[in-house]
Amino acid sequence: MKTSIAFEFRPATVPVKARTGRIAALAFAIGALLVGLFEAWLTRNDMYSDGISYLDVGDAFFRGDWHAALNAYWSPLYPVLLGGAMSVLKPNSVWQFPVVHLVNWLIFALVVIAFQYLLAGLLRFRSDTLPEWLWIALGYTLFLWATLRLIGVGLVSPDMCVAAFLFLATGVLVRISRQPTLWRYALLGLILGFGYLAKAPMMPIAFVMLSISAFLARGARRAVPRVGLALACLLAVAGPWIYGLSVAKGRPTFGESWSLNVAWYVNDVPRYHWQGTQAAHPTRKIFDSPAAYEFNGPVGGAYPIWYDPAYWNAGLKPHLSLGQMARQIRVNAFDYYELFFRSEVAVAAICLALFFLCGADRKRWILLIPPAAALCMYAPVHVEDRMLGAYVVLLWLGLFFSIRMDGTERRRSAYYSMLALIVLELSRFGLSVLGTAASHGLHERPVQAEIAQALLQSGIHEGSKIAWVRPRSFTPVENYAWARLAKVQIIAEIPVGQEKALWDPGPSKELLTSLHKAGAEALVVTSLPAGAARDQWTPVGRDGYFVRFLTD
Repeated sequence: MKTSIAFEFRPATVPVKARTGRIAALAFAIGALLVGLFEAWLTRNDMYSDGISYLDVGDAFFRGDWHAALNAYWSPLYPVLLGGAMSVLKPNSVWQFPVVHLVNWLIFALVVIAFQYLLAGLLRFRSDTLPEWLWIALGYTLFLWATLRLIGVGLVSPDMCVAAFLFLATGVLVRISRQPTLWRYALLGLILGFGYLAKAPMMPIAFVMLSISAFLARGARRAVPRVGLALACLLAVAGPWIYGLSVAKGRPTFGESWSLNVAWYVNDVPRYHWQGTQAAHPTRKIFDSPAAYEFNGPVGGAYPIWYDPAYWNAGLKPHLSLGQMARQIRVNAFDYYELFFRSEVAVAAICLALFFLCGADRKRWILLIPPAAALCMYAPVHVEDRMLGAYVVLLWLGLFFSIRMDGTERRRSAYYSMLALIVLELSRFGLSVLGTAASHGLHERPVQAEIAQALLQSGIHEGSKIAWVRPRSFTPVENYAWARLAKVQIIAEIPVGQEKALWDPGPSKELLTSLHKAGAEALVVTSLPAGAARDQWTPVGRDGYFVRFLTD
């Protein structure tokens, strides 16, 4: 007699299914938190250039300097969180960046909770009979890669905050699709309001999600009061900030990040030292060869030209050129290809194969529309992986939940395919964690803190104003995080590519005099070229920095 193993999906009893699902969810959540904490420690000394600005804006909030805190480029929520941590813990220069990464990990913990809320809603209303633990494992597999690789706890930016609010808002929409109660619409508006405070590009996505909620209300008579309530709650949270920005700018605005990024990436306007004829208050050119610029006031921060880019670029009018936008779409389309079909080739292949083998069921358009809107919003301007991390999770979840799971053959194909994907992607993720550990190390030096301390020991004092030669690209060693840690301010610079003349005896003396007259007490370089005379230059630390004190 021939025997075979029958593959059947028989619904387990409700208590068993619920218990298995809870155990799987708890295990994956704890695992995600532990990996996130491990990577937060590995990257504890990392600092992104935007992160310095967020820290400086956070300081302005907590010292009550509202004029400096009202920034049209940097959204307020993340700086407030960082500023609160700095105000309470008061870390020294060595521990300041580790505290930032502790805040990032706490935000990631909220993202895990938000994602579990979304996933619970999807599982609650699913119609297939696949094991709940399988969906949980697949969801967290997609989640781990998107949040800890595309965004990461080591990146000092508000994109992790955006992920939390996006998952929460989508989870509310999933529940509204079944029970469109008033309080859920109010909750949706509040979440979207805080999402905007985390990052201004969430405002267009907020209106996309409000439009979805209007459709889910099932009729105009039900939609108008519900969406109106959601909009009122959104404005209650976001309105004061929008009003403050609009008053400061003298025109209605919810932020300047979009217009500046269009100018920089679409219109090819230089990011630093724009000197256009319409410039209201550009940086001041104080020397021609090499070019040197001064920005000694009225903007604060460790690096004023990146503390408030909207101020220095006031008067800049971006224009939407179809040719330039088409160029950016081509560039960003390649990034999308890399993101969806190169870095996640197994996810794309298995998802497409399941659609081919099993067919499409009712599409989870609630999950698919927000990421589609985000991809369209970023494509003509500029895109980075960190901006799309949360949307990638929603897109893949929406596609997998849209696969038909009825019939034993379809369920068998889906079960084994999803299980293989989970094993493969978790293995890949585990290797990437080992790669992060290998590239950083458990006992990595606080390079920027050491540079800041050495600078102070060389004779620079807290509150000093400094000039520097900006490097070609920012690296863990060559950046300006030391300025914040040493509590000094960079008020003049020689841009990259202009510094060669600095080493010529003739223009060098005149240049140094111009920098000193601009208010700089010293000139810092991140490296000296081979063969350059080192007299009058003092080594700073052990990473190639030098400082030269300026005199008349």
